[in-house]
Amino acid sequence: MLADKGEWSGWILDGYPRNLTQAEALESVLEDVGATIDKVICIELDPEVIVTRLSNRRSCGSCKAVYHLVSKPPKVEGKCDACGAELLHRADDQPDTIRNRLGVYDKETLPILGLYESRYQVHKVDGSKPIDEVSADITGLIG
Repeated sequence: MLADKGEWSGWILDGYPRNLTQAEALESVLEDVGATIDKVICIELDPEVIVTRLSNRRSCGSCKAVYHLVSKPPKVEGKCDACGAELLHRADDQPDTIRNRLGVYDKETLPILGLYESRYQVHKVDGSKPIDEVSADITGLIG
């Protein structure tokens, strides 16, 4: 939502709530302070695309810069453009770990979508598009 002065007001929650108990607790707190959920945005993407995208992520152990082997590769393979340190492949970016996290998401988090669909308008965004298009779609929903 935009304020009168053209500034953003409100907040965006990303990664919370993670389960139905947290979703119910959030709604209780919002009710206590006289607030409500204005919009729910669900970014939809094939799980194997998620695995591919995350497993190609690399990060600098020194300056924390983030690279992607396909969409934002470093200039020198395995080296950070900013500081020259070695790039790391984090343990939670391994394909098996990602698939495990997606299984937890399906079991714990996905049921929130059903709850929210019964209470709010849920806007679904195609996450397979390029990042600038996904960002534009989301901005269009919250603007």
